[in-house]
Amino acid sequence: MARARSGEAGAFEELVVRHAGLVASIAYGVLGDFHLARDVVQEVFIKVYRRLGELREPDSLASWLHGVARTTALDQLRGSRRALAQAGIAEEAALEAAAAPEGDGPLRETQRRELTQRVRAEVDRLPEAYREVVALKYLEGLPYTEIAKVLGTTEAAVESRLHRARALLRDALKAWQPGG
Repeated sequence: MARARSGEAGAFEELVVRHAGLVASIAYGVLGDFHLARDVVQEVFIKVYRRLGELREPDSLASWLHGVARTTALDQLRGSRRALAQAGIAEEAALEAAAAPEGDGPLRETQRRELTQRVRAEVDRLPEAYREVVALKYLEGLPYTEIAKVLGTTEAAVESRLHRARALLRDALKAWQPGG
């Protein structure tokens, strides 16, 4: 680390080679996707390079890298999965609406599109902690135990957040009427 800080040629590359496996494991554990994890590894080492001077105790490099890797992977998860999660929830809501016996085909399809848009907008309005749990549950299909691990919290907290997110969505959609 000291050699990298002093600008010694090859020192930072050595650091990357030595710790890339750790960073990749952390990223993969959060994301569950090899390709996304590889992107996160690159991003982490760019951040580390830019912040070399911030690490005061070189012995804590591994824990510092762990924190940067986890934060970067969670940011990636939030950003790349949010739209897909919203689409998954919206599709679920749209399927429920489509199962309703009322209305003819074209009217039902219009209502389904409106509902999908409305659900996406409401998921967007959820506080970040709830959006995150919704993404992990409905997009990734993760069980509470895995969500708790990814978020560094308890299963009870995950269950509570998911319950609250559903309640907020239900309340937001309660007054909504198709075409209105």
